[in-house]
Amino acid sequence: EGMEQAEETTAGGLPVTNSLDAMEAEESVRWHLANLRQQEVELGEEEVALQAEKSAHVRALKRVASEDLSRFKARPKLHDRYILLTLLGKGGFSE
Repeated sequence: EGMEQAEETTAGGLPVTNSLDAMEAEESVRWHLANLRQQEVELGEEEVALQAEKSAHVRALKRVASEDLSRFKARPKLHDRYILLTLLGKGGFSE
């Protein structure tokens, strides 16, 4: 009944009973904060890369949609590059 316990406080979720514990808790909090900042930077870089990929994908989808609606889509292609619009002649020698 005469025993009194030292009052225990916490810092950063760790029990602190003396100055050494307080310094350890502070260092732990600093380490976690630095880790979170690094993760935030990495996530920001990933977000930028994903936004660029999304933009490229949207452009490709718009291009495909435009090609599907194009009046030239049924035209034959030469070497998968040139679209033949009209023939120049009928194949005779004088043309």
